[in-house]
Amino acid sequence: MEAGHQLRLALGQVEGNPAHLRRARDEVDDEREPLPCDDVPVPEAARLARDGDQLRALTASLPPDEPLLVQERVRGPLVSVELVIDREGRLVARFQQVTRRTWPSAAGSIALAKSVPPDEALISRTAAMLAELGYWGLAQVDFVETPSGFALLDVNPRFYRCLPLAMACGTNLPALWHAVAVGRPVGAPGAYRTGMTYRWLEADFVAAMRGAPGRLLERAPQPSTGAAWSAGDPLPGVLLGMSAVGSRVMRLMQPGRRIP
Repeated sequence: MEAGHQLRLALGQVEGNPAHLRRARDEVDDEREPLPCDDVPVPEAARLARDGDQLRALTASLPPDEPLLVQERVRGPLVSVELVIDREGRLVARFQQVTRRTWPSAAGSIALAKSVPPDEALISRTAAMLAELGYWGLAQVDFVETPSGFALLDVNPRFYRCLPLAMACGTNLPALWHAVAVGRPVGAPGAYRTGMTYRWLEADFVAAMRGAPGRLLERAPQPSTGAAWSAGDPLPGVLLGMSAVGSRVMRLMQPGRRIP
């Protein structure tokens, strides 16, 4: 946990504009806490707190020892950079996307994104900091592009939900990660397809059930891909979608429960 915390702090200064992170519960009551902010109680999704009262209300039901991350909310395009770094700290793959919408809308996961050309300067600095910390393998790094630079949101050293977009654009990050892990030779980062979109259809189903049916009816700009869908083998995606929607409907029917 501590190593991950250090990683976030270091990457938060890519543009000299560190992300404001709080992990200790006693700091929630600190009047200096920047607001509005995103409160992220594990394992729930991000929740937006517009003032101190909302922040304390969101955390009141959590156990005293529950891990907590409070992050200042900044505005601007959500930019996601995906990297694979080898054991010697060399960059072997990179991919970049810009988020068009999230779910939940105020502060949530990527629901619609588009592949864009790589910002080589941002990628180079991010890769250098990861390598300096001794990290190798796959990392998804999310930033908000603000007028003063890129502010770090988080670092995901794992498979992530919108990974199919990179693969559909010709960058097979899992295969390259595996090659690095087993010591197989890999080449330099290559070109990938830009202008392709990713859609998290499950999020749009939930949004429709929460009063925003337009999101479900809106088609993703073509060409597009999804989190779990293949035109050549649609049955697994259909079954997964039915299971996801069904489980959320059941949760909604439980007294006092809301769909996250």
